[in-house]
Amino acid sequence: MSIRSTASLLLSVMAAGAIMQAVVSPAQAQVSTVDPSPSAPAPGDAASPAPSASSNGKVIPLTFGLKPKDFGGQGRSKYKFLIVPGQSTNDAVSAYNLSNVPLDLKLYATDGYTNDQGSFAALKDGSAKDAGTWIKLLIPDKSSIRIPARSRVDVPFTLTVPKGATPGDHIGALVLSLRSKADPNSGTVLNVDSRVAAAVDIRVAGAIQPALTLEGLTASYASTVNPLSPGAARVSFKVKNSGNIVQRGRILVQLSGIGSNIAPLVADLPDVAPGSEVSFDSSFAAVWPTGRYTATVTLTPLARAGDPAGSESVSSTSFWAPPFAIAGLALLLTGLAVVSTAVIRRRRRMRPKVGRHIAAGAESTPDLMKVSS
Repeated sequence: MSIRSTASLLLSVMAAGAIMQAVVSPAQAQVSTVDPSPSAPAPGDAASPAPSASSNGKVIPLTFGLKPKDFGGQGRSKYKFLIVPGQSTNDAVSAYNLSNVPLDLKLYATDGYTNDQGSFAALKDGSAKDAGTWIKLLIPDKSSIRIPARSRVDVPFTLTVPKGATPGDHIGALVLSLRSKADPNSGTVLNVDSRVAAAVDIRVAGAIQPALTLEGLTASYASTVNPLSPGAARVSFKVKNSGNIVQRGRILVQLSGIGSNIAPLVADLPDVAPGSEVSFDSSFAAVWPTGRYTATVTLTPLARAGDPAGSESVSSTSFWAPPFAIAGLALLLTGLAVVSTAVIRRRRRMRPKVGRHIAAGAESTPDLMKVSS
């Protein structure tokens, strides 16, 4: 069973030396020189390599990143807001160009969610219907920003939660995008959209309801080419967050059957946003075809700081590992045993008859000899 987190993207570290900081406001951009040490993204922050550019035949790697603006050495890795409906708050995001050439990038706000593999993901520009619509980036030229080589741009934004917002967690995302063209040496030019995102976790004040549920549990068995060897079992299911807060948990998958002694599988459920679901696919090797098996999945929610965990969920389903080979072998052995028993009994019956015939012949021989004399 495996869930791989791909939310943390490749990071390039900025080299030592002065960089340019452009502070963007609704009126104009002001540029000043700053120390790069506290400004470069740290491990775990969103950064991404983009398709390389070329200049005079030389390949120039393009790398850019995004992280919450560091106010006074806070070192934030993500945004976390607790806010009442109808209220607003101000913050800023830092966009980095770690390349040696200027970049024209697109910065926009959208909705965030947990994808099928359990990683943080963001909707495309213009697709937001929830938290992404609450964020207003203060950019003069719509959503386009130009970042000089090896520089940082700090973009202020305002977060306004509408009065009718439902209580609980709402996940937004700030996305930095570079649209470029790449030629995969095949004569075809491709439009490539490279994106990095920073999560914006918004907790709207009010009643919270944890609710992780198991859905779509299925189990199957696949035999091997060798009918006398064990096969493999596959157990698939989904975990859905039907509540209104982000939740995590632990999952236990067990198999039970005739004469089975199969070790259970354990997996950690990462943070799942409300309304999102994560898929699990579990594989068990060395499962003998001994008939009916039962697959049982136990989901145990784990409490996050200050939040209730919720109730444990258990779901089961059955499947068959058909014992055709074992039954066939047993039938063959039984048949051989029956035939062998029949042959042995036949021989035993015939031996006494042969003995009596010889004895009778032995007794009649003297009489014949007497008659002839």
